[in-house]
Amino acid sequence: PGLRNCVRLLKEVVTIKETADGGGFEVTTRDVLGEHDVKSRNRASTSKTTARVFDAVAVCTGQLSKPSVPGESEIPGLSSFTGQTLHTSEYLDCTSFLGKKVCVVGLGSASGA
Repeated sequence: PGLRNCVRLLKEVVTIKETADGGGFEVTTRDVLGEHDVKSRNRASTSKTTARVFDAVAVCTGQLSKPSVPGESEIPGLSSFTGQTLHTSEYLDCTSFLGKKVCVVGLGSASGA
């Protein structure tokens, strides 16, 4: 069997609420259209929802799943910058930055990585 049988891909969590008796959590999900590729963005959701009850819930959504990227109004001159820009959610490893000057813009847990 293994863990794979417990994993549900292409689901968006709509709500998580404690059950009335306090013995578990009701998780309501909505189906998502698209591939199960972590780099996919702006996937469309369907209206089909499913509710299931679990003993425990681990929230591992990743706060970077919907990146907030500043634009020209927040960083004047950004549109004329010819270097590479990326959001922390797109960072895979440091090899592409070796030997380069890097500027990290932002705050919170993502900017300190």
